Amino acid sequence: MAIAGPAGAAFGLTAVFLVAGILPGFLAVAAIVIPRLDRDELTHPLDHPATDETVPVKGLSGSTQNESKGSER
Repeated sequence: MAIAGPAGAAFGLTAVFLVAGILPGFLAVAAIVIPRLDRDELTHPLDHPATDETVPVKGLSGSTQNESKGSER
């Protein structure tokens, strides 16, 4: 309100209402589009599997990935 009063007096009410009606739409689209531009650079590091096969990874049961795949739990 502190900006709308002086802007209405300076530019006219019609211009202020047009800007106040159109600008939020553009800002909403920009708020959705701009964060998606660098999605490849912002991926979570755990989304990509490790490429080093020499390090065994322990599961919750204490077994490692390097054990035989034929055994069932």
